[in-house]
Amino acid sequence: MEIETDLSRSDFLAMQLYLVPRLKFSWIMLGSLWFLLSVTSIRRGNIAASPSALIASSLLIALGFFLVFYLLYLVFAITTARRNGVIGRYIYRIGETGFIAAKGDKETTTPWHDIGRIARTKNALYVGISWHQYHIIPRRFFRDDAQYDACWRLLQQYTGQKS
Repeated sequence: MEIETDLSRSDFLAMQLYLVPRLKFSWIMLGSLWFLLSVTSIRRGNIAASPSALIASSLLIALGFFLVFYLLYLVFAITTARRNGVIGRYIYRIGETGFIAAKGDKETTTPWHDIGRIARTKNALYVGISWHQYHIIPRRFFRDDAQYDACWRLLQQYTGQKS
């Protein structure tokens, strides 16, 4: 199966809104921030009346920092997406040898056993080629729902994932 796409900034924004909260890295960052806040509070002697109060307060502070960082990131992403335009034409091929992504004269083949994760939303398919890199296949580049579903089933078949 071959799909030709013209990816825009808004496609990348949609991907960020979908994937960033679901990535393990985001939760590791939040946990690390919470741990550092807890250790800092203990070292400074700002121990609350009970350990559970310390845990709850430091977790809320860490969550607040994380949300502020994420919101600033989204504001940046939205402002760049407003200057919408085509970023590039990608051609994706799904075959027995792997997932092939071509842009211009560059072509990259990722074997199926190296695909980290696949995801499906109502507007796009996402193919993870590493823990932080995903290819976007927007739904608007399929002829109809049947072709979109067929592509999703093909990705599931080759990756062995049922997500």
